[in-house]
Amino acid sequence: MTNVHARVAPGSLVLLTDPRCQQYPEIQGYVADQPATAMARLKSGATTAITAQPHHARHAVDYAIEHGRPVVVTGPSSGAWTTALDRPARVVDLDQLHVLGSDLSGLDTPIVVVGDIHQCWRSYQDLCEQAESVFGDAVLVVGVGDLFDKGGLNVSDVTATARVLRADFAAGKFLSVMGNHDHVLTKRLTKALTYDTVPSQFTPRALLSEGPKEATATLRWIQALPLHLRAASDTVVVHAGWDESLTVSTTGLRQQEAVYLYGPRPPAGAPRFDGRGKHLTVDWALDYSGHNIVVHGHSTQPDVRVVGQVVNVDTGCVDGGRLTGYLVGGDLDDPRSFISVPANPGDIRPARAPRHDSTHHLVEHIAA
Repeated sequence: MTNVHARVAPGSLVLLTDPRCQQYPEIQGYVADQPATAMARLKSGATTAITAQPHHARHAVDYAIEHGRPVVVTGPSSGAWTTALDRPARVVDLDQLHVLGSDLSGLDTPIVVVGDIHQCWRSYQDLCEQAESVFGDAVLVVGVGDLFDKGGLNVSDVTATARVLRADFAAGKFLSVMGNHDHVLTKRLTKALTYDTVPSQFTPRALLSEGPKEATATLRWIQALPLHLRAASDTVVVHAGWDESLTVSTTGLRQQEAVYLYGPRPPAGAPRFDGRGKHLTVDWALDYSGHNIVVHGHSTQPDVRVVGQVVNVDTGCVDGGRLTGYLVGGDLDDPRSFISVPANPGDIRPARAPRHDSTHHLVEHIAA
């Protein structure tokens, strides 16, 4: 079984010092023979492994640190690397090393998909603690997106969200797809950093309070989040909507973003906005007939909503509900496949009363 401490996050820089690494199959697809190749791979956002001497890898390490990429060392000479580079690095055992990506179907540890976090970093930590107690220390938590915005009461809640999630990501304990709030945040942060302006919106302004270097590292991390990922051979994680026929080659990235981040829009001629001016979406789960189990969030429900093979795990933590997770591979009819924690009071969106009373049904099944 893969050790949680040996899981390597996507986009990491792996410094190989173990003499066996040349023959080790897990890492071969990521090895860069030259520092220039390593830099090219890093700039493209790909996981990169390099066997060069420490002084040759300095530029790659500096780039990784500047852009918020985890740095991992494998092998008995790890101390020489960290001393020569004067940089922190996580040491992993080559025999248990597993590089994570957007396809987790080969991972042999439990995966729990958690609903919209929305800066509820305390509730997230509570859920991780429960997940570890129920499913073991090696559990991997995967978010459905919307990691930022809405929740928390002050600047420190925004910066704590970035710090906690990025740290767990670097440790191989957390992955996420992108949500619509995260997507918009990247645009606002990019504009503020490019033009050296102070954004009017609370979340990007809070992230910038720690300085442009930290804000840039968080921005790069969010930008690298995938639009969807495969949690198992039969399970897909996406933020809002899923359509198996959508591919970049046939519909383009913009169409994928529209459906995956916001959900399908009403057909032509039907109303497209509600009374508050927000986009309307269709209840696509009722008509879904694909082969995959799809786990998503975006649309808040009082309890987990299961419609056929579509699972909505957004139970409104930020509005005083709960933060809920689904164990990938678990029986959708079995409540033991789900875990849930109440919203921490410090995470609840300001000026919003709790949405739920003490009665908690956890799962609502709807016939497709």
